[in-house]
Amino acid sequence: MKNIYFFLLLISLLGAGSFFYLKRNSSQIITPQSVTPGTLNIKNEGNNGEKVIKEERIIVAFGDSLTAGYNLPEDSSYPVILQKKIQEKNLNYRVINAGISGDTTTGGLARIDWVLKSKPEIVILELGANDAFRLVPPEKIRENLEKILEKLSQQKVKVLLAGMKAPRNLGVDYAEQFDQIYPDLAKKYDLALIPFFLNQVAMKPELNLEDGIHPNEKGYQIVADTVWRSLEKMLKDKDFKR
Repeated sequence: MKNIYFFLLLISLLGAGSFFYLKRNSSQIITPQSVTPGTLNIKNEGNNGEKVIKEERIIVAFGDSLTAGYNLPEDSSYPVILQKKIQEKNLNYRVINAGISGDTTTGGLARIDWVLKSKPEIVILELGANDAFRLVPPEKIRENLEKILEKLSQQKVKVLLAGMKAPRNLGVDYAEQFDQIYPDLAKKYDLALIPFFLNQVAMKPELNLEDGIHPNEKGYQIVADTVWRSLEKMLKDKDFKR
C-alpha cells in the first residue's frame, strides 16, 4: 500500500509540476535566446599580464524537475553547483539550466532544436523518469531518446547520459526494460554514462524534500558530485579538448 501511495504521489508532483515550476521558478530557466553562442571572456594569462580573449563554451543541462532544481533557490540546483566547480578549475564553460519540471522524453524531443540554438558543446541528458511514472512503454522512451541523441550527434554535440531507474512497484518486467535503456544507448552511441543520476540520494529522507522525490540542497550537492565525476573526465579528455 505504501508503494502505491508513493507512486501516485510521484505522478501528481512530477507530472503536474510543469505549470507550478514555470510560475514559481521561471527565473531559473535560461532560454537559448538569452545566450549568445561564442560569448567572449577576457582572462589574464601568463606572467606578462597580457589579456587574451577566449570563446566561452556551452554545457546544457537538459532534463526535467531533477535538473531544474524543483522548489529550491536557483543557486541550489545541480547545474549551478557544476558551474561553481568549473570556475574553481578555471575552465571556460558556461552551464545552462534547461530543465523543465514535468518534462518527458516526448517533450524533450519537441524542444531539442530549441536547446541546440545555444550551440552547446556538451549536453547532460536527464530524461525518462516522468515517462516511467506515466507507464510509457519502454520501447517508446528508447525511441524518443534515440531521436534526441541523433539530433545531438548530427550537430557533433558530446553527450553525458544520466541513467534513471524505474520504481520497482511498476513490475519486474517494466523495470528491467526501462533500466536497460540507458546502458544500451550509451553503448550504441559511445556515450559517457552516469549509471544512476540519483545514486546515494534516492529514497533517503534527509536528502530529499518533503515530497520524498526531489533532492533538497544537501541532496543536490551529492547529485552535482556524481555528475561532476563524469563531466570532469570529459573535459579532461584529450580527444575533446581543442
